[in-house]
Amino acid sequence: MGLMLSRVLRLAISAELPSLHGQPLGKSLGDCGALFSASLVFGALVVVLEPHQSQGRHIKVALMVCSMSMGWCLLYSGQWMFWAQFPDGLSGHSSKMLARVVMALIDSVLVVFTLFGVDFIADHMQGRSERALRSLMTAMGLLLGLAWEAAFDQAVSGIEEKFAADSVRNRVLLKVGMSAALCTLVLPAWRLYILPKAIAGAGEGHIKMGLEESMAEAVLSHRHTQEAAGINQHVVARSPTM
Repeated sequence: MGLMLSRVLRLAISAELPSLHGQPLGKSLGDCGALFSASLVFGALVVVLEPHQSQGRHIKVALMVCSMSMGWCLLYSGQWMFWAQFPDGLSGHSSKMLARVVMALIDSVLVVFTLFGVDFIADHMQGRSERALRSLMTAMGLLLGLAWEAAFDQAVSGIEEKFAADSVRNRVLLKVGMSAALCTLVLPAWRLYILPKAIAGAGEGHIKMGLEESMAEAVLSHRHTQEAAGINQHVVARSPTM
């Protein structure tokens, strides 16, 4: 859904339907600014929707769609900006592989500094404002993942063109072999180091949210009790003595 919304926005801005992997060539700085502004709008929607997740599943779905849309729009606005500044690429040969690696590195640096900034601001805030700001960190993480996914996808395409361009069978075998090698290297590290931290972080988040909701319900219940007690005392005071 986020990818579809980003394609609709790119169509509206550039007046041409982009391909699935994007068409960054031939865009003006105004087009780049328009797409970047759209990503900021999605970011604002993420901040606005996050405190209302408890109101229903549709809010959570809308929040996820806005996060993904923000990530896709930031990714393609960066690509548009790169090719607007370097129409022939950094090497002068319009190398897509070099462009995507450079963009992934730039996005990595920007995302890391942005995450530190957002986390610093969120540490000085409380309640819903803090959670709303931290929700932006998820959207920025999506941008980082999408940037490197684009670089790896272009790398796979380049390897296929170089070593298996003459046979569909060889391309399939090469892609399967590279996928198996990547899983062999990445999955153990993901299982040993990333997954436990993700589970622990998700558990702490649910516990914290549950405690905050319980405290809010307790305060509201205590307030209602006090109001009821005040009403009873007022009624007893005004009732005639027997």
